[in-house]
Amino acid sequence: MLHISQKNIDLSKSTVLYDAPFTSKTLERDWETTCGGGDWKVVDGWLDGRDETNHGALVYSRFSYPGDILLDFVGKTVGNCDNDLNFSFCSAGWDYDKVDAAPGYIAGLGGWWDNKTGIEHYPQLKPWAATGLLKLEAEREYHIQAGNIGDHSFIFVDGVLIVELFDPLRHEFDLLGRVGLGAYHGHVRFRDLKVIRPSWESVDCIYTGEVN
Repeated sequence: MLHISQKNIDLSKSTVLYDAPFTSKTLERDWETTCGGGDWKVVDGWLDGRDETNHGALVYSRFSYPGDILLDFVGKTVGNCDNDLNFSFCSAGWDYDKVDAAPGYIAGLGGWWDNKTGIEHYPQLKPWAATGLLKLEAEREYHIQAGNIGDHSFIFVDGVLIVELFDPLRHEFDLLGRVGLGAYHGHVRFRDLKVIRPSWESVDCIYTGEVN
């Protein structure tokens, strides 16, 4: 069970929409890898991405999953890299004319040039929510569960809720459903990716007990 503001997400009742290990075959079949450049390959079951630019490189799912979505995966940076373990959801993919990510949410650990964990409404960059309380460490593996329910986006890291974003402009992404994984001037790896339709219920929040 994952608890976010006034909602409980029940993973046992949620629907898995995509669950396939990273292999050379699934990378070619299921993912668009030319988005922004970078070098993408499969290494020992990890999706390995390296980007030496300062504009970022992503892979996007060829399939689209509009609506409420939850990404569940393990990620890490490689070597001494300790920045920008990135991912995307509710996305249109890549805009080849602008040579940039198309509209959607871009989120990540160790980002925004200041080792922050957060979510941004792209390309407007606002609303944006981030925290500096979680510092990405090079080579450490992180279990990330992130996505959105309606206008409510969130990131869990190793089972702990790290950041939430309430976005009044969420409706702009209603028909967008591609998901992505990315690097930004760094070296990253991902494995065990699942794309999930979250089952959730509202929670009435009240204080109980006596006030002394």
